[in-house]
Formats: sequence, structure tokens, C-alpha cells
Amino acid sequence: QALRGTLPPPRVFVRRARSWFRRDPRIPWPGGAADDLVAAALRVIETARG
Repeated sequence: QALRGTLPPPRVFVRRARSWFRRDPRIPWPGGAADDLVAAALRVIETARG
């Protein structure tokens, strides 16, 4: 619970990460499905780091 205050809100965090991922030319983006993919990947990463 203590960690919660230090992390940015998930939506803001995902949006920031999403724009960062989009700048990477190695990643092909198939339409809007990529957004869900990135969000899911970030959730897994955060859980693993957790």
C-alpha cells in the first residue's frame, strides 16, 4: 500500500510508456490492438517487479 503513492496513476503511466514504445522503430504497430498489448505487458512487468 505504501508503494501506491509513489507510482503514477496507471493510465498516465501507460500513456507515457505507450508513446515511448511507439518511438521504437523495431516494434510494428498493428492498429489499436497494440495499446491493449502494451497495457497488458506493462501490467505483467509491474507485477513481476512488484
